[in-house]
Parts: sequence; C-alpha cells; structure tokens
Amino acid sequence: MFVEDLFRRLELNTKGALQYYKDRVSSLAKSYALLAVQQKMIHARSDIKSLKDRLGHNSELYHKNQRKVLTNLLHRLDKQNPNEPLEKGFVRVWQDGKWIRKSTNFR
Repeated sequence: MFVEDLFRRLELNTKGALQYYKDRVSSLAKSYALLAVQQKMIHARSDIKSLKDRLGHNSELYHKNQRKVLTNLLHRLDKQNPNEPLEKGFVRVWQDGKWIRKSTNFR
C-alpha cells in the first residue's frame, strides 16, 4: 500500500506540475509582451522585404547606367581610332619625311 500511495502522490504532483506549466505557457502566449514582439517581427520582415526590393531595383538601375557609360566610352574610343579613316578606304601617304594631309600637297 505504501508504494501505491507514493505512486499516486507522484502521479498527482506530476499532473499538477504539468497543468501548472501548461497554464503558464498559455498565459505567456497570450501576454502583451509576446504580442508586441510578434508585431515588431512582422514589421521588421516588412521592412526587410521593402529594403530588399529597393536594393534590387537600385542595383538594376546602377548596372543599366554603368552599361550606358561603358557604351558611350567605347563609342568615344572608336572615334579616337587612328585607323578609322583607313577602315573607310582612305590612305595615309608619307612623302619626303612627312605625312601628306591634303591631296594638293601630294606630288
């Protein structure tokens, strides 16, 4: 009988402790502090998503701008190409130790 009594007391104490902690967890889950933290996390997630979207957009604009700058620089570089007239069919003439710049100077 003594063992059975001890077993029952242990069972009751365990059930009581479990119920106490279940109630405690339930009350904490409904507490204002937890709700406030949850709201802050929801707000933070929203801010992160917004910042991520802005970063993606700004990054895309930056890369488009850099491509445009690079295209303009390449175009300017092509215009500086000393061989461009030759590629169009013109020729360079070296005569008497100097370059002939006009056809009237050519003999």
